[in-house]
Amino acid sequence: MYPYKGYNWRGISWQYIFEKLTTYLYQDLVNGTGEDPLLKKKVDANKLGLKTGRGFFDWEGDAGKQIVADLDKVLLELLKKDQEQ
Repeated sequence: MYPYKGYNWRGISWQYIFEKLTTYLYQDLVNGTGEDPLLKKKVDANKLGLKTGRGFFDWEGDAGKQIVADLDKVLLELLKKDQEQ
């Protein structure tokens, strides 16, 4: 699994969240100058992963549709289990 693939859930802009967190935390955690330039470039270009169809990976086409279908299936199963309790 690719590093960000598991975090690109529908409707959640994890790349945006990571960009904001790294901007805030980098000052204390690394000797760098601040935010991650590659991540900032993706967020500024609205390439937010599965939500927008592009990010570090191309989520468009059949592969993207299959990932969405798999996520929907898992989320529906979790919802059913939650309602049974």
